[in-house]
Amino acid sequence: FHGIRPDLVLTLVVSGSMLFGPEAGIGIGFFAGLLQDLAAANILGLNLIGKMAVGYLFGLLEKKVFKENLFVPALAVFFATIINDAISFLFLAAIGYRLELSRAWLTGIGMSAAYNMIVAGPFYYLVLRVLARGR
Repeated sequence: FHGIRPDLVLTLVVSGSMLFGPEAGIGIGFFAGLLQDLAAANILGLNLIGKMAVGYLFGLLEKKVFKENLFVPALAVFFATIINDAISFLFLAAIGYRLELSRAWLTGIGMSAAYNMIVAGPFYYLVLRVLARGR
């Protein structure tokens, strides 16, 4: 898929946020984004800021959605991908990178959002099963 891979870290952030709320979502997003930045030797904060914002926003859905419906996290991850990538673009633009948003949307963000949406349902179900086993 043109080098596009599912962002399982983002899927984990959305899943954890929807299950545990906005405060946990910020924490999950912080640590997940930090680890992603450190592992990729990226610009520190590039993933951290987006994942924290996504964690908070989708954590607000905790009490508003039926958690066993696998379509909800799939749709949430689709929009979370767009939000996360938009924040990354804004962050890069703020530190001086020149970006062409229309080309990035066509070649990456849209496909990435669709791909993440496909893996989100099964991944979310796996998270639910692991949590249920821990009880």
